[in-house]
Amino acid sequence: MEKLKIVFIALACICLAVPCFARRNIELAGSWKRIEKSYSTEIPIRIYLEDDNKEISIQFLDNIGCVDICITTSNGCIIYNMTIDSSDVPTLLVKLDEVSKCSIYKIVISNELNVVCALFSVSKEGSE
Repeated sequence: MEKLKIVFIALACICLAVPCFARRNIELAGSWKRIEKSYSTEIPIRIYLEDDNKEISIQFLDNIGCVDICITTSNGCIIYNMTIDSSDVPTLLVKLDEVSKCSIYKIVISNELNVVCALFSVSKEGSE
């Protein structure tokens, strides 16, 4: 029993020492109109800044077809520009290669009917 207690204490210490993977939600501004008859103001896209501050994940909650994704730095340089089909790629990871040079980014996601965007910042101390 004493050995089991030591094992549990060691396991708890290891779990506390290992960094937890947390991500920060990036809120999109705008609305997303769907082609269906029902209208929902909820944007079917979630964007998270990953814990390492070097990539973001874009999750499509519904099949919204082809969308254009553009990420720019605060001075207007395009670091990512791609058209993807949300039915083929339900979650997309985008590396932020310019993280050492820039701390504020703008992401714009659009299709022929909708445009949503967000500003997000990256802490430079997490990227070193």
